[in-house]
Amino acid sequence: MNRNENIKPKVLNEAKVLFLKFGYEGTKVPQIADSAGISVGNIYRYFKNKEDIINELYINSAEELIESVQPIIKYIDFMDFREIHKELFKRIVLFSIENRDTMRFLLRHHENYYISDENKQYMLNGLLPVFHRIFKEIENEAIKKWPVEYIVSVFIGTVAHLIEWVDLKDVNEDFFTKLEQKQWETISDEI
Repeated sequence: MNRNENIKPKVLNEAKVLFLKFGYEGTKVPQIADSAGISVGNIYRYFKNKEDIINELYINSAEELIESVQPIIKYIDFMDFREIHKELFKRIVLFSIENRDTMRFLLRHHENYYISDENKQYMLNGLLPVFHRIFKEIENEAIKKWPVEYIVSVFIGTVAHLIEWVDLKDVNEDFFTKLEQKQWETISDEI
């Protein structure tokens, strides 16, 4: 890779750090350029504006997350939902541990105005088989008859709390198993 080929990834990496630290509104293109060690004008060779930068970061992050759960999605119609929950929880928690900033970025920016509707839809479409299966399990009374958003919130809320507040070196197999079990007890209709 020559020097010019390194610019775009460097801008994206530095922008992610700044967006996580200062938010979208608090991050300015000159800060990104300074952090990446390039001129502001050079950024505009690769991106139209700051919104273009954050949307490229978002779509890249969404692709990473979706890729991490593809092995489950591939077999989602053939697996027991309890096993799906265990495996999905494990994969998303491991993804969050290994890609903490990526997950924090997705959680912080998904619902914001500057992320294009097309990119938000891409993320949802990538996870659609999971949502369909949740609907099916609600209909079958295997999990609580809550709105799907509540069930997803319990799941995502656990992950968000974990990556923000838990020292990740404390996440061992026992911790993971107990956390997943408690989450299952929250959404399950089992007595």
